[in-house]
Formats: sequence, C-alpha cells, structure tokens
Amino acid sequence: MNLLAGIVLVLMFCILVSVHELGHYLAARFFNMGVSEFSIGMGRPILKTFGRRRYKTDDGEEQETLFNVRAWPIGGFVKIVGMEPDDDGNEVQTSGGFYTKGPWQRIVVLLAGPIFSLLFGWVVLVALYTTNGDLVPSNKVSEVVKGEPAAAAGLKVDDRVLSINGHKVESKLDAIYRIRQFDGTRPLDFEVSRDKSVLHIPITPKLSDEESPSLDQDGLLTGDTKKQYLVGVNFGVDRVNVGLIGAMKQAAELPIQQVSMMVKKFTQPKVLVNNSTGVVGMAVITKEAVQSGFSTVFEITGLISISLGIFNLLPIGPLDGGQIFLALIEVVRRGKRISMQAQMKFFLAGLALIISLFLFRNYKDLVQYVIPGKENLIVGTGKKPTTTADNDAPNTPATNTPDATNK
Repeated sequence: MNLLAGIVLVLMFCILVSVHELGHYLAARFFNMGVSEFSIGMGRPILKTFGRRRYKTDDGEEQETLFNVRAWPIGGFVKIVGMEPDDDGNEVQTSGGFYTKGPWQRIVVLLAGPIFSLLFGWVVLVALYTTNGDLVPSNKVSEVVKGEPAAAAGLKVDDRVLSINGHKVESKLDAIYRIRQFDGTRPLDFEVSRDKSVLHIPITPKLSDEESPSLDQDGLLTGDTKKQYLVGVNFGVDRVNVGLIGAMKQAAELPIQQVSMMVKKFTQPKVLVNNSTGVVGMAVITKEAVQSGFSTVFEITGLISISLGIFNLLPIGPLDGGQIFLALIEVVRRGKRISMQAQMKFFLAGLALIISLFLFRNYKDLVQYVIPGKENLIVGTGKKPTTTADNDAPNTPATNTPDATNK
C-alpha cells in the first residue's frame, strides 16, 4: 500500500470517527451532561489540552471538557461523565452524569452520533453529486475480450445490452446474473442497441476454468464458489447530471438501500460474512479510490460515513444501538433498569460477536489480497484482478464486490 493511500485511509477514519463523536458531545452538552474529554486519536495524549471549555452542571458544580490529540490516529472518543455503570448504582448520583438524566434524554445522546455520521455522509455525497454528477451502473459495453464468446458473436464496445433472454438489463449486475443462469442448451439472446438500431445477437457462454464466488440477484456474495458461465464482456458507467435536488434525493436514498442490504446480510449469516470487509479490505478499497481520483475518495468517505451511522444503530452490546436498546427496555419497565449482571452479559455477547466478525473478515481479506499465491493489491505484486475501479464503475455497496466484473 502506497504512502498517499495510507495517509488518506488514516485521515478518513479519524474524520469519520470525530464527526460521529461530535454528535454525542453536542447532544450531551445540550442536556447539560458533563463531558470530561474529547480526544482525536487513541493512546497517550501528544497535544494536551489544545482547548478547554468550562461549564456548570445542574447542581452548580463547575466542570470542564479537555480537548486533545492522542498518539495513534485511529479514531477518537468522547468521555461523558458517569457513563460507566457502577455495581452499587452510584452513577445516578454523579454530578452532571449520563445516568442522572432520563432514558429519553440518554437515547437522544446515543442517537446523535449515528445521526451525525448519516448527515455528514449525506452532505459529502450531495456536494459530490452536485459538482460531478452521479456515476450510475450502465448497460453500455466498455470491453469485449478477444477470443471469448461475446467477441466471436460480434458484440462490440459501446453496444448497449437492453435485455438477455427477454430480461431487462440496466447494469452489469443484471448481466452477470442472467449470464450465470445459462442452462447450457440454447444460446442467450442479447438484445443490443447499436447506432440507433436494435439487434439480436445469440451468444453461448462458456464455463470458466476456475471456481469463483457466486453473486445473488442483488449483487451480494452468497458465500458459495463454483465454476460459472461467462461471455468475456465488461460494462462501464454513465455520468448523469442530477442537479442539487436530484443529488439530495440520490444521497438520501443510499441509507435506505444500505439498510435493506444490511437486513439481508444479518438474516443470512453467510452473506454477512462474505459481504463485510476488514481493515485490509478497507486499505485495498482506499488504494483503488486514490488511484481513481479524489472524487472517488470523497464518494467512499460519504458511503462509509453512512455505513458507520447505520452499523452503530444495530442492537449489539457495545454499539450505540445496544445501549439504546437497553434504554428502551428501561422505558418499557417504567424506569426500572436492567441488572448490572444482565447488562454485562449483553455487552460481552455483543463484543464477542464484533471481535469474531472482525477477526474472520480480516483473515478472509488476508487470504484474498496478501497471502502468497493470491493477488496482492496492497504491495502491488502478483496479477492484479479486474476491479470496479479499473472499469470506471461507481464504488457502491452493490458493485464493490470482488467478483462484480467476472462476466
């Protein structure tokens, strides 16, 4: 991984986490909760107290927030007073403490972080789409591989594939799915637009020599690998000028799409594991984004910020969503909190789930990108596989998969 990509990855991560924590900080101070520290980075402080903000809590006690920068640029945190429960319940007596406030106020503070992440991602994408337009997956052929079935059948670059066997094709994902459904009998009927004419080109896909990951109709990895049919063609993207209103609408639709995909991932564990990514995968994506241009970096920043906001709303122990879940239970129980023992079990179970997914996903990334014998995108050795960035494809959750161009 080159130095520029490494710097971009670190800065992007710090900015996204800091924006998220800023939401928690502002909401906590709005409800007059004490915030003892706002740190950018982790580890020991290297730039101590570059800022102080003094204030008084509800009972008149004076406190202050210290703002500092820490040694390791891997995120940041906000330390809200009294947020860690005690076995004896003394946190409810802490001056300006988190648990001195009602459950609804605590829920708002917990929600503020994910909301800031969502809003930040939305603003970044709106600015990008307004300035550069939106890159949308296209049915326009960008490459025809010599010697493969598509070339032999007469398909040409700039042809637009309207349908395959009568099924509408709007992007490469549609084409991948239909080509891989080939039953090995009759050729596929490619309806193609060329020079204002519509042609029907029969193409007989061939079975790949090696196994590759399977995709479902939404472009998500199923977790299965097998030999699959391909025709030797690739598709590009179309740049669409959407204007400010269109950009706002387009950016607002992304969280809905991501929630839909996330629900599918969590209801199918195999899909979840194969469609998430770890630190290594993030490094690969960032490197490709830097190579493609900084507009792609901004797009990825916006998409990851939205993903961060949504992910933190999941009702899993250490996440904001897990704490919101406990606060909602408290509301249902009319102010009666769950026992410390039950809370600890809930948090430990969630922590174990997150760590397990993190370790397994990073292992999968290492196998895919780093271990000798595999394509190594980090140090640039080995044969670099075709990626969405190489084909000018938009880096969206649906298309940014390791197999999205294998057609």
